[in-house]
Amino acid sequence: MRILLDDVEIGDPVRHEMLRVWPLLGGRQQAHYDLLSEVNGRNEVEVIELNGGSVPEVQLRNGSSKPIFLAEGEELLGAMQNRSLNLSILAPAGATTNIPVSCMEAGRWGYDEEDLAAERFTYLPGKPVNEWRAFGTADHVVNASLRMQRMDDVSHSLRSSSGRTRRSDQSGEWSRIDALASDLGAPSETGALNDAFRQHEESLDAYTRRLQFPKGACGAIFEQIGGPHGLDIFDSQSTFETLQSRLVRSWALDAIAASSRRTRRGKRTEVNPQLLIDRLARSRCEAFPAVGIGHDIRLQRPKSRLQGAGLIADSGAVHVSAFHRGFN
Repeated sequence: MRILLDDVEIGDPVRHEMLRVWPLLGGRQQAHYDLLSEVNGRNEVEVIELNGGSVPEVQLRNGSSKPIFLAEGEELLGAMQNRSLNLSILAPAGATTNIPVSCMEAGRWGYDEEDLAAERFTYLPGKPVNEWRAFGTADHVVNASLRMQRMDDVSHSLRSSSGRTRRSDQSGEWSRIDALASDLGAPSETGALNDAFRQHEESLDAYTRRLQFPKGACGAIFEQIGGPHGLDIFDSQSTFETLQSRLVRSWALDAIAASSRRTRRGKRTEVNPQLLIDRLARSRCEAFPAVGIGHDIRLQRPKSRLQGAGLIADSGAVHVSAFHRGFN
């Protein structure tokens, strides 16, 4: 993990509205694995409900010849209710893996025939609409503030269970989704986070158009102006290229919500991107067996508002993410 952090170069920042990003340059060009969003729905790969439906877990069936990378925070749509990944996972080839998830749709538990008939969940190319148990992948990662709190909850779950459980605070997640929807003026009949993204699609598209990344980027530091900041770094440029717009949407939705409730504040200290990387590299590190391949890493600095997590596999870091709740 330290090698991944030390080997990146910080590019020039770009800003749109209430979000600023610094591209992080480095990493290998191509990944040695497939991404879930690229292969989900192929005949040999599917994400389905586990044993008729279990809120905190879903099942990935990977019949392909390559591992599949699932990024923490990716949202899965459809089946009995929308879910989101609790942590990053590298699922082995030719195997079935149970995936820890959180519910992103408190008001639905079942297959909604009307929604399916209306093609609300048409995210699996080539799959017939009657395959209701399968999940599709969203065009976003769940909003950054939810990811930040979930990272804390999952880290606590890992530590308190000696690595046996990877649970979020589900009721807390539902409350945060409700509060976000209220700030955004984005009502949802089923309390679905995805509905907030859908209702602000035009503004989110503007963020993704304006916040472009240079060739060679393997990650980025994101700053919500006047709020938290954080980073996501991947081992390959191709992985980040696929996920970058999803991550921008994650941070942008919170920025839009913050703008709607903003009050006048005093002068704030500027974010120092190099300091964030240096502090993360010096954080205390705990390792737990990963779901799938490798080890799950949890990073924390004593008496600090900085926390991080990572997935290490094949002697290298596949993904490192971190959040800082305030300023330097």
